[in-house]
Amino acid sequence: MAEAGVRPAFCPLMPETAKNARHGNSLLLVLTAILAAAPISATDPPVLHGEWAATVGSSKTLRGRWVGQALPGQPDVMQGSWTLNGGTGRTVLRGTWTARKKGTGWQGTWSASDQKGRNASGTWNADGLEIKGNSLEELFVQTSKDWVSGSWRSGPQQGNWWLKGSASLHRKTPPN
Repeated sequence: MAEAGVRPAFCPLMPETAKNARHGNSLLLVLTAILAAAPISATDPPVLHGEWAATVGSSKTLRGRWVGQALPGQPDVMQGSWTLNGGTGRTVLRGTWTARKKGTGWQGTWSASDQKGRNASGTWNADGLEIKGNSLEELFVQTSKDWVSGSWRSGPQQGNWWLKGSASLHRKTPPN
C-alpha cells in the first residue's frame, strides 16, 4: 500500500478463462447479495497515523511514518502503509503492513519496495502489551500517548521497532 491509502487485505477471485467466467459471475452475484444484506456502519474505523523507529542489528536506526486502520467490524485486525525516510528526510521506501491480535500482543507481516522496484518483506510482532479496552485497534489508538514496541525480522536481518501515534484521529476512509 502506498502512503495515499489503505487497501483491503483480501482480493476477490477473478476467473482466469472464459470457461470459468460463468462461475465467477455466479460468485459475484452471491457476494453482491451478501454485501447488500449486511448492515452498513455509520462510521468507519478511525484512520490512525504516526511515526516509527526501528533498529537493524545493533548499529543502525531507521525512521519513518505509518498509517493504519482496523478492518470494519474486526477491531483485532489492522492494516496500513508505511514509509522509510532517508538521511535527508525524503521517502526511500514505501510499504504495507498487517497485524492481527494474538494474546497480549500481535503478529503481522510487512512488505516494501524502493523507487528502483527492489522488494523486501518480513514479519513483525509484539508480546506482553497492556491493551486497554482489549482490541488491537484500541492499542494503536493508545500509541498517541505511549510508545509501543516489538521486534521484526526479514531473512537473516532482525531488530526492534517502536511506534508512536498522533493524537489526531481521522474518521474517514483514506482513498485507494
